[in-house]
Amino acid sequence: MSEHGNKTADELEREAKFLKKEIEGVDEVIRSEEKIKHDLEEREHELEEEARREREKDHDHGHDHRVRITVVVNGQPTVVEAKEDETLAEVRKKALHDTQNVAQPPENWEIKNEAGTLLDPEKRVGEYHFGKETTLFLSLKAGVAG
Repeated sequence: MSEHGNKTADELEREAKFLKKEIEGVDEVIRSEEKIKHDLEEREHELEEEARREREKDHDHGHDHRVRITVVVNGQPTVVEAKEDETLAEVRKKALHDTQNVAQPPENWEIKNEAGTLLDPEKRVGEYHFGKETTLFLSLKAGVAG
């Protein structure tokens, strides 16, 4: 007796056809996954190219440089990526939003540098020549209830 027991030739043939269909189904899944992989690789390449073009554009436009500003709001730090042509008021507003300090209007918060010097919120980031990174501090103005 063979290892297939008492199966007839027809039963063995049906099983072989079934397995052939299963293999075709697996092959189809593999082709589908390969297409997905190809599409993802293509998209990855497109995004890398777009990022490279953006970096070049930022590099070519000196006024579009970004400054990484760590803003400490009542002891809670958050990072704001700011363009040099943005005002400190815009940076302040983002930092307050990011730290969920929205009970007081932005105007009630003063901005200081690490030396404790009060900064003008209407001035542009680039006017302060912070470089690529800096740390600023927001605190409620004296006399404003927290």
